[in-house]
Amino acid sequence: MKCYLLYCCLCPKDYCIPKKRLVEYWFCEVLLNEFDRISEAQMQGDHIIYSLISACLLENVGEIDGEDCVKMHDVIRDMTLWITREFEATENNFFGKTGAQVFEESNVKAWENIKRISVMENKIEVLKETPKCPNLRTLFLSQNELQVISDGFFQFIPHPTVLDLSGNL
Repeated sequence: MKCYLLYCCLCPKDYCIPKKRLVEYWFCEVLLNEFDRISEAQMQGDHIIYSLISACLLENVGEIDGEDCVKMHDVIRDMTLWITREFEATENNFFGKTGAQVFEESNVKAWENIKRISVMENKIEVLKETPKCPNLRTLFLSQNELQVISDGFFQFIPHPTVLDLSGNL
């Protein structure tokens, strides 16, 4: 359950996370690896989300734009962010700079050993560097102002499984 909860902290503060999309991310990340089909994984994912809601670790916010959504309470999100920093030597390496209003990608050299990166809800227009991220599996770049991604940006990211570019210009 810990890895499912920690995955949610990749989203910005007060962000409404569509349940279906969250389960799809988990499925692509092979966190729901006992299933071969997304429909089976969706049922298991719904059960996990329900368990997290029952434990008051996620809040059910209902339907937004036609999608059933959840979000993390600010205190729970702060706790999960602390956990990701405190235990960054574990297999769940995270990097997040969400909603910080940054205008360019942060120090991509720091991304080298990270598995999951989120820079959602910023003002990034151009990704010009070429990060070396051999372990990167999840990259959330959504809700920025991305106009240009350099040709070499994905060159040294050999196995991305989740890439979210939604909500850009």
